Amino acid sequence: MSFLKKILNPLYLLAIVLGIMLFNYSQSSNETSELFFGFAENKETEINLDYPVKVDKIFVKPGDFIEEGTQLAGLTQITLDKEINDEQLRIDELSSELDTKKNNIESEIAILDSEMQKAIKDINVDIEKLKAERKYKESLKEGLKTIDIKTGEESAIIYESKLKALNDRILNISQTFQTKIEAKKQRIEDERNIYHSAVKRHNSDVGFAQEKIQKLDLKSPSNALVGNVHIKEGEYIQSFKTMVTLYEPNPTIVAGFVHESMIVNVKVGDKFQVRSALNEENTCVGMVTGLGSRIVEIPERLRKIPELKTYGREVLISIPADNKFLQKEKVIISMDAETLKQSSTAQSSGN
Repeated sequence: MSFLKKILNPLYLLAIVLGIMLFNYSQSSNETSELFFGFAENKETEINLDYPVKVDKIFVKPGDFIEEGTQLAGLTQITLDKEINDEQLRIDELSSELDTKKNNIESEIAILDSEMQKAIKDINVDIEKLKAERKYKESLKEGLKTIDIKTGEESAIIYESKLKALNDRILNISQTFQTKIEAKKQRIEDERNIYHSAVKRHNSDVGFAQEKIQKLDLKSPSNALVGNVHIKEGEYIQSFKTMVTLYEPNPTIVAGFVHESMIVNVKVGDKFQVRSALNEENTCVGMVTGLGSRIVEIPERLRKIPELKTYGREVLISIPADNKFLQKEKVIISMDAETLKQSSTAQSSGN
């Protein structure tokens, strides 16, 4: 086989290409062992409610930049009106029940008062009869000299004793009936206290429902970019279903994948230089805030050579919010001078 045929042999050409690729990968790995790739992430917030609603109007669309307090959607919770009406109806029923009980007890008090007045009146009749009898006997004694003083005194004592007994009966009856009447009045006060306590509870439920109605104007909790809008006007949404997804205006975290050969060199708290893969002037310093718990396949987009499968550990790096990175923008991550120096010192000490 001639030399030219050997060069043009497909297997020979493939072997040459693979050799060049492996050489370049080896050189790249040696020269940039402290480099790895990642992408910028905006913090995501999912907006949902803990009760079902009906969507009346949507005020935002994906990609909108909105300020804190911007209304995202107008919603209605149909069950709230029913809850409020039910509570108001129950309050009215309690008021009616109180009036009925109060009227019944007041009727009982009126009967007791009537019975007391009748009993006292009957005794007063007896008192008047006793007085009349006394007067009559006194009139009979006038002009009679045969009745001695002692007999007259005994008669007077008997009269006073009977009169006192009758007055004592009036006092006793009055006290007995007044005790019963006061007990009835206390019942009215107790029923009134029970009513006010129940009304307070129902008013609290009404206030809670009204507060939820006020919250039905769905608003943005912060300045943000609208990601996805998962609802439609006229749609009924179940509890806890994500309605709108919001993102921070700028990425605040970078998700990268460090090659498994570098894992021991990266730890939480390390600082890294993060720069755009498209614009080297767009750069900032970030700090490692989290490390993945296992080795995973590095996504193709973040491999040094996309065609070759490589494995590593996920690294989360916090970056300042005033950066100019785009959502999901690919970035190059490298140890800053201080972290690189510390890593080299640690490796030297280990050797």
